Amino acid sequence: MSDDGRPNSLMMRLFRASAYLFGAVILLHLTIALAKELWWMFPIIFVVAVAIAGVRWWRRSRNPWN
Repeated sequence: MSDDGRPNSLMMRLFRASAYLFGAVILLHLTIALAKELWWMFPIIFVVAVAIAGVRWWRRSRNPWN
């Protein structure tokens, strides 16, 4: 390693970049697989979030001092 913390050789930098890219591809694949498995949760979470936002907006519009 050089004084600035970077590897000296081009081969070492290429290996590190390849390892990061490989890890990113694996994580992306796992994320997509999880999203495909749990797709039905997303609409439920969306409906709950919209309902909570609606109730908060309704309560705030009824009593603007709180």
